[in-house]
Amino acid sequence: MTKRVFLLIFILIIIASVLFPLYFLLVMSLGLNFRKKELIPSVISLEGYQYVFFEHPYFRVWLINSFFYTVCSTIGILLTGIIAGYIFSRYNFHGKTILFWIVLITMMIPSAVIYIPQYLVVSQLGLLDSVAGIILPLICNPYCIFLFKQACDSIPREYEEAAMIDGADAANRIFRIIVPILKPVILAVGAIQFVWNWNNFTWPLFVVSTSELFNLAYGVYNFSYSQSPRYPALGALALINMLFPLLVYIILLKYVLKGVLIMGAK
Repeated sequence: MTKRVFLLIFILIIIASVLFPLYFLLVMSLGLNFRKKELIPSVISLEGYQYVFFEHPYFRVWLINSFFYTVCSTIGILLTGIIAGYIFSRYNFHGKTILFWIVLITMMIPSAVIYIPQYLVVSQLGLLDSVAGIILPLICNPYCIFLFKQACDSIPREYEEAAMIDGADAANRIFRIIVPILKPVILAVGAIQFVWNWNNFTWPLFVVSTSELFNLAYGVYNFSYSQSPRYPALGALALINMLFPLLVYIILLKYVLKGVLIMGAK
């Protein structure tokens, strides 16, 4: 009984530590007065949301940018991951083992370290402060290549051999046989990458200096460091930025769990 009580207390502490920052953002967006050191707003105000939706000069632009950058980079990651994973799984070619080990090694390198050479390449290509400079370096993910390679290994080759007899080429085999079978894995990886790409402000911080090209995550970061930040508006921006990936994750939660189970069973 005592163990259960301590376990329950521990779980409640973990839940509170996760939910309190969200609660703090919510009450801050509703007019929390920091000078009074209160945890509940004495007067609820929607001034922060009014400023964000009707007065902020870049909110709509940042929101549209976030959707565009996130969708394009996520689709690119899925395409490159599926095709590269299929090639590593089904084809034998010179240097295949070495190339796959390079993919595995790059998974161990922190992304912040890779940003520096990526920045130099983007700069040499003249893509700084551009949409292409934000999206293109993000469309290849070694972790996704590894996951899809492992997933393709689990699919019997007989399915493709039957399609090859009917004259199907590699593209048809990938998109008509492999992709439908890997739907749970694709949705799981897509949901995880959508959340990560939506919240990614570090790479735009490297390559973007024009406010019209900010995504919402970078916009929130930039707004928080402005000379006189409006805290209710900052809380509203942060909550709105959190809302969309949360909805995507909730909608696709069933597929995420199923995909994770499939990937974990390889």
